[in-house]
Amino acid sequence: MARLACVCAIVIILPARSSNPAAQSAHPTGTTIIRAADCTVDRLGAPVPTSSIGEPVRSVTLSAPSWVEAANDVTAHCRVTGSMASIDTNSTARPINFSVMLPATWPRRAAQLGGAGMNGFVPNLTGGGPRGGGPRGVNLSDDWALNDDAIRNLGYLQMKKTRDAAMVIIEHAYRERLRYNYYIGTSQGGREALAVAQRYPADYDGIAANVPIVRFSSLMLAPELIRIQEKPQANDQVGLLFDWVENNVAPGMSVTVTADDRSLPLCSYPSYPRYRSGPAGSASSYLCSTASPITK
Repeated sequence: MARLACVCAIVIILPARSSNPAAQSAHPTGTTIIRAADCTVDRLGAPVPTSSIGEPVRSVTLSAPSWVEAANDVTAHCRVTGSMASIDTNSTARPINFSVMLPATWPRRAAQLGGAGMNGFVPNLTGGGPRGGGPRGVNLSDDWALNDDAIRNLGYLQMKKTRDAAMVIIEHAYRERLRYNYYIGTSQGGREALAVAQRYPADYDGIAANVPIVRFSSLMLAPELIRIQEKPQANDQVGLLFDWVENNVAPGMSVTVTADDRSLPLCSYPSYPRYRSGPAGSASSYLCSTASPITK
């Protein structure tokens, strides 16, 4: 297997709207606008001060930003890429490469997108974000196990580092701070979502953890059992999360529905779906309990 030369992170800031009509009408008054003329090194700054990052990094450098016009249902945006140098100077250390998308019209909401698999790539930042915000997270190379700092990055540090860098870039771009910040992840990203809920809860207003690989070895031993492809039209957890945080509309026992029509209740952290009785694939067979099976 070819080895990647970096630890890669993703940071996306996308336009967002709530599924609640009242919330949609409320956003325009607080929307911030940027244009191509704002997508410059002078405005966004480079590098990002290491003192702005809540976990240790040696440096944070940004490449020249690029403006992308609206096309194919993707909003106009300013794209920024950057790299964080590891505090470890050994040859096995890997940088964290990240990318930030700043929409032309921004409702002061951001969401951090968790990684996938072994986190060895920066995914397509314009293909997701159904309700926008700023997805951020870390993706790691396949040789992360050779370096202690890279292992810690995979575990939890990368989420904090990229979140903090993105906050600096957002404030430089829009000249104001965001209102709401979210973390959304599935599989590896779901595990990351649980990690930030435990370690950095003050950094987020809402966190969605989908099919998290709590037992990490399961990803390598039996991926076919945990790779659940969900139905977006029946599983609008992002919209539920936004309405819950921003409009105080609790989702109650809303469920996630998988491709083979299995379901689980959507529980409020720190509660977790626990089986009581009945069909294992039915949300009605579970209760939201604080007696979580997650162990450190």
